[in-house]
Amino acid sequence: KLWSRSLKLAYTLLNKLGTKNEPVLKPGDRVALVYPNNDPVMFMVAFYGCLLAEVIPVPIEDAGGQQIGFLLGSCGIALALTTEVCLKGLPKTQNGEIVQFKGWPRLKWVVTDSKYLSKSPKDWQPNISAAGTEPAYIE
Repeated sequence: KLWSRSLKLAYTLLNKLGTKNEPVLKPGDRVALVYPNNDPVMFMVAFYGCLLAEVIPVPIEDAGGQQIGFLLGSCGIALALTTEVCLKGLPKTQNGEIVQFKGWPRLKWVVTDSKYLSKSPKDWQPNISAAGTEPAYIE
């Protein structure tokens, strides 16, 4: 199940965000993983899905903290993955948009609960390249 869910997430990240001519992510991009500590399964799916998509996962433990903005900005993160429950718990503006804390870069939030993931075509496989000098993840 971990493999199939991670594969669905990798496919979604690479093929369902943006357009074919203008993908949201490219290999080496950094993606924030914002998951509650009580949901390790969704975190693992997101972590391995990022590795399969050749993007660099950056786990964020406390998304509500203003000091996280420095980490997000210094890592060049523009996309955050989270669960529906966690997203609902984030502070929002009066329009319902997630609060942009001082120092935070503008983030696109993507919910990774199974019902939001796209099933990959049977012939689709992630591009698993040999290990290089790029970081696998940032902790």
